[in-house]
Amino acid sequence: MDVDTNQDLTDEGRRIAQLFEKSPIFMAVLKGPTHVFELANEAYYQLIGHRDIIGKPLDDALPEVRGQGFDKLLDRVLQTGEPFIGREMPVLVQRTRGAAQEELFVDFVYAALTERDGTRSGVMAYGSDVTDHVRARREIERLLAESEKANEELQEQQVELELINQQLQDNAVELEAQAEELQENAADLAARTAEASRARDALAASEAQLLTLADAIPTLAWTARADGFIEWYNARWYEYTGTMPEEMEGWGWQSVHHPDTLPMVLEEWRAAIASGGFFEMTFPLRGSDGEFRRFLTRVVPLRDEKGEIARWFGTNTDVELERRALDAAEAANQAKTDFLANMSHELRTPLNAIGGYADLLDLGVHGELTDQQREAVARIRRSERHLLGLINEILNYAKLEAGTVHFDSAEVDLHETMTSAEALVAPQADARRIALTAAACTPSVEVIADAEKLLQILVNLFSNAIKFTEPGGRVDVGCEKDEGTIRINVSDTGIGIPADKLEAIFNPFVQVRADLTRPHEGTGLGLAISRELARAMNGELTVTSTPGEGSTFTLTLPLAKDS
Repeated sequence: MDVDTNQDLTDEGRRIAQLFEKSPIFMAVLKGPTHVFELANEAYYQLIGHRDIIGKPLDDALPEVRGQGFDKLLDRVLQTGEPFIGREMPVLVQRTRGAAQEELFVDFVYAALTERDGTRSGVMAYGSDVTDHVRARREIERLLAESEKANEELQEQQVELELINQQLQDNAVELEAQAEELQENAADLAARTAEASRARDALAASEAQLLTLADAIPTLAWTARADGFIEWYNARWYEYTGTMPEEMEGWGWQSVHHPDTLPMVLEEWRAAIASGGFFEMTFPLRGSDGEFRRFLTRVVPLRDEKGEIARWFGTNTDVELERRALDAAEAANQAKTDFLANMSHELRTPLNAIGGYADLLDLGVHGELTDQQREAVARIRRSERHLLGLINEILNYAKLEAGTVHFDSAEVDLHETMTSAEALVAPQADARRIALTAAACTPSVEVIADAEKLLQILVNLFSNAIKFTEPGGRVDVGCEKDEGTIRINVSDTGIGIPADKLEAIFNPFVQVRADLTRPHEGTGLGLAISRELARAMNGELTVTSTPGEGSTFTLTLPLAKDS
């Protein structure tokens, strides 16, 4: 950059600073979560009484505004990025130290300041003091009330005049005096009517000023008539779309919408107009460069004193970056699922080979083994089965996440399935000296489920209860029928689960009890898979626990019609 360019930028900066300082609209920039004043122009200092505010948080700079709600409005704008427009908002300000607080009325806008990386660093406040307008309007309203009263008095006097005219026709002098009084009242009424007209003109000027402020906000904004005919857009709309006012008037906005989403937008917008309800929708808008970006659009109805819609006020906020981040997160999650599924398949092949070679060694194909060698081969086979089980769990979970698990729902004999599950875990219970007692469900009880998936859930629940119960403890299994469902309760006498962990244990890769984690414990996917399988079969899996006494896992499934 050459010297002339630097000088031009410097001059431009000075001009912007002078415009900021001399603007009749008060302006201030507040940074950070405590809203520290960073900049303020002369109009703002005049509003607050020329106090030292730069570098101070809002609460310290203007202590009298605490409790008036402005800090909460600033917090909301900073957190959401949505601007706030205040119209004739009352504020109590102590302009002079020791003096009483003054009630002022201001029109203002709070707009979030966004850095290049998308973070919101602060809020810009700008607006104007409309105290004189508000007070003038109130005076007008008072005068109008008096005018109405004068009209009533005039009507009464006219009636009285007719009576006087009928009853006192011979009293011409008195009649002339009363006529003069009526003329004076009429003149007074005309003067008050003229004053009311001037007040209406001042109110229209105030509305025009508010539109000027809305024109400066960084969000696309517009207003429409009650029938949906858009009559005004702010400058940001034309800047983004690259259109002209004559192109956009009425329903011309359709030209910057994507043809795929336009029919749905029209349907929702017309429904909102018909119902008078709030409109909110996200859809793409074409920019001046021809590219589409997604915008969050919110439209609210503005009603008159009769409750009827006078106009609509709408904003379009650019959410393209947020939506791209969400799309990227979903793609990353899908990539993770695909990776888990592919890796699980890839790992099973060498593990099967390890198991096959271990079988050959055990059969003596490569020579007779010593007792120590047979023990080593047995350990290899146990490790291979354990690792294969872990990989199968990961593969099952990946299939569940990808939605590729097939369910073959049918009427399943619950008693038979529970007996099979008990037989599969009996060696584990015997090895840990756990008393496994399963109260037999009625043989006639049948549930609607996938038999293989139901067996997988029960084996997981039985195995977990045995695994996390100390030797010498108990595991009890029982059934409870309810209206249309049956609950299978698996209770143990373990140390229990803390209340704040009861839901976390159903998250993937979380151990049932972290404090009891032992080597080769597992993937932490068993309960996550079991709950997903239960819910896919229109059931549920829940847990209750008392630390120090034990836990109860409850599997709920729908009963077959005849059970």
